[in-house]
Amino acid sequence: REIRVSEQEAVQAAKRLRASHNHPVGVSAGAVFAAAEHISDQEEGTAVILFPDSANRYTHLLGRAP
Repeated sequence: REIRVSEQEAVQAAKRLRASHNHPVGVSAGAVFAAAEHISDQEEGTAVILFPDSANRYTHLLGRAP
């Protein structure tokens, strides 16, 4: 199943993860999280999510961690 996530959605999801869970993830991880959110809106159950990157390379998009 393919779920398309825009760059803006991915960046916003990465920012939410950092703000709410203190996980400094990058844009790819934000995309994974956003896709999981789309699925959780449609299905019940438990999901395991692997985050493929960190925020180190994306400070220009995400800002610096507090």
